[in-house]
Order: sequence, then C-alpha cells, then structure tokens
Amino acid sequence: MKQGMIKGLLALVIIATTVGAFFVGKNLPADTQLELYSALRDTSAIVFGVMGAWIAIIYPESLSKIYRSPQRKDAESEVKSVGRLIKPMIVAAVIVASTLVAQFVAPILRSFDVLTPLYSSIRGLSFSFLIILLAVQLVTILEVMLVSFTFRRELRLRQAEDSFEKGFMAGKEKNKPNKK
Repeated sequence: MKQGMIKGLLALVIIATTVGAFFVGKNLPADTQLELYSALRDTSAIVFGVMGAWIAIIYPESLSKIYRSPQRKDAESEVKSVGRLIKPMIVAAVIVASTLVAQFVAPILRSFDVLTPLYSSIRGLSFSFLIILLAVQLVTILEVMLVSFTFRRELRLRQAEDSFEKGFMAGKEKNKPNKK
C-alpha cells in the first residue's frame, strides 16, 4: 500500500513538474535552452565515460568472462555484477543521443515559417523534455553514487577480513612450539 502511494505521489510530482516546465519554457529563449541541452549532454557524456572506465578497471575479469565464457550461466552471473554500472551508462548514452537530436532538430524547426505561431509551445515542450532528461540524469548520478558507496563498503569489508585473517594466522605461527 505504501509503495503504491509513493509511486502515485512521484507520478504526480513528475506530471506537475513537466507541466510547470512547459509554461516556464514557453518564455525561455531557444538559444538558452540549447545551452542547457549542451550542458546536459556534456554531463551525460562524462557519466558515460566514467562508468565505462570503472567497468574496465574494477571488473576486467567479468568483462572477459561475459564475452569469452562458453557457459551461459557464468556470463549471466558476471552480467549481474557489472549490471549496476552498465545501467547508468545506458541511461547516459540515451540522454546524449536525445540531446544531440534536440540540438539538431531545433535549427531545422526554426527554418519553417509555418511553425512561427507554434514557437512558444514548441519551446515549452522542449523545456519539459529537457527537465525530464535532467531528472533522469540526476537519478542516474545518485545511483552511481550509491554504487560507489556500496563498492567502497565492500572494499573496506574485504580489507578488514584480510587484516583479521593475517592477524589471526600470524598469532598461530607465533604460538607453534619449536621442534629441534
């Protein structure tokens, strides 16, 4: 029940924000919006690059198993471990592609005089789309942060286990009786 209410409230916030962005965007010049699209594209490209580097550095064995494993089960388990980093890459790539298309289409739409009476509405729709992309990018960045915190916690746990094992084993070695 609670989860349904949260989803409903989230949907209401998304709709209200999108409608509000439409009315704000109607008065926001197209050049300003194109600058915002560029900033979002650059941010998404950075997220894409960082996630790709993380995957290559943190999970190199997983990548080779995914592409070279004859066993489908092995590849699937590796995909699950790398999947937390792949999802943000996919989202970032979609946002980069969307912003590129928007920046390509904008000058073409301006060239049609027939659309002049609709420019205000087109700018409103464009800004609503931009706000949706921004929200998706923010959620993705939060997910990336969560993954990095989780990874850091797992790394610290492994270090603590290694320290414990080394300390435990060192103690056993010291207590062994000398055989002469």
